[in-house]
Amino acid sequence: MEISTRIKIVQIYYQLNRSEIVTLREYKNRHSMKNNPFKLSGIRKKIPAFENIGSIHNMPRGSRPSLIS
Repeated sequence: MEISTRIKIVQIYYQLNRSEIVTLREYKNRHSMKNNPFKLSGIRKKIPAFENIGSIHNMPRGSRPSLIS
């Protein structure tokens, strides 16, 4: 999902009473779409990530530390 799309989703989500379904419907209406451009699970993942780390970018993944120092 593009950064601009993520920003719009977060904005719509907070403008419209914090509902994933309403957010998806409004996004589709604003962009004259019939089909869903993304799933509700996409919204459900992006909002907590935004609230936890304060960014719309992907959350950092845990990984094993490098053996090379």
